[in-house]
Amino acid sequence: TELFEDNPFDYIQLDMEGSDADTRRRCSVDLVRGMCRTFPDHTTSICTEYITQLLSQYAQSPDQNSHLKDAALHLMLAVSVKAHTLSQGASELNEKVNVMEIFTTHVLPEIQDTSNLNQRPIVRADCIKFVNTFRRQFSLDQLKSLLPLLISHLGSEQVVVQTYAALCIERMLTVKDKNPQTGGRAVPRFNETELQPFLESLFTGLFAVLDSPELKENDYIMKAIMRTLNVAKASIIPVTAIVLEKLTAALARVCRNPSNPQFNHYLMESLAV
Repeated sequence: TELFEDNPFDYIQLDMEGSDADTRRRCSVDLVRGMCRTFPDHTTSICTEYITQLLSQYAQSPDQNSHLKDAALHLMLAVSVKAHTLSQGASELNEKVNVMEIFTTHVLPEIQDTSNLNQRPIVRADCIKFVNTFRRQFSLDQLKSLLPLLISHLGSEQVVVQTYAALCIERMLTVKDKNPQTGGRAVPRFNETELQPFLESLFTGLFAVLDSPELKENDYIMKAIMRTLNVAKASIIPVTAIVLEKLTAALARVCRNPSNPQFNHYLMESLAV
């Protein structure tokens, strides 16, 4: 919790970018996945019982027991994912785990509750991570229904939550499917037409975070802006002036005090688009 609040970017690198190899949680996850490969039935059954118990205790007092759902969601990921990469998300699943049922029952309600975006922030971050992990398993309609909820979470006061939302949006826009009409070539699931209705609210949310004077240069936010511009193509023409104004203002800030090479790279890519 202290790392989540006091050093959010360190938390993100540990939790989302795979630099947690030496942590107890990562070692536990690797152990569970190894047991799932060797004893799939027994391990899945035992872990499912623990997950059910943790979620039952969480439901009795969510605000006081958020750490229990945090543990349950990470155990879910350990049991359900057999193969995973940062660029592609989950590519092979445990067929004994109903991921979509877990999502509908335990993940989606947390994301849908936008009445207080700062409530139970670790659980919200975990749920967004769940969506990001299984982004390839969602249909286009499901992704389109999730996008406004993720955009809303850009308004959280918690850096981890708003960053996870931006990261999840950016990676959702990279999901591709093989299309027989293009000779089997993979094409983006989200295209210009699909993204267009969300552009105004998405840019508003991303630039609100980018313009915040309290926050350091967040390369995840800038990468999400870059990806949105790439996918939107000509759809950005109506908002080109305001987008350029925001980007040039960001460029002026980094010219005065450049500190994050990744941020600068995505900023220049965005301007090039």
